[in-house]
Amino acid sequence: MRARKNLGDNASGSIGYSLHRYDVQGLLTGDETLTRQSIDLGVDLYMGSWDLNCTFERWFGDAED
Repeated sequence: MRARKNLGDNASGSIGYSLHRYDVQGLLTGDETLTRQSIDLGVDLYMGSWDLNCTFERWFGDAED
């Protein structure tokens, strides 16, 4: 899921969220289902023929230490 907002003629900002679930099989301790999530913030700057994108991202969830 992602939301984007224009911040003027030459910039935009965004915020996003992701959720991933995956199964791990064949472990000695048994099968596991893990959850991985992320949230990110981004700023896009448009400078003539160049675009600059800066994104800050944080992952969290099971086994994400």
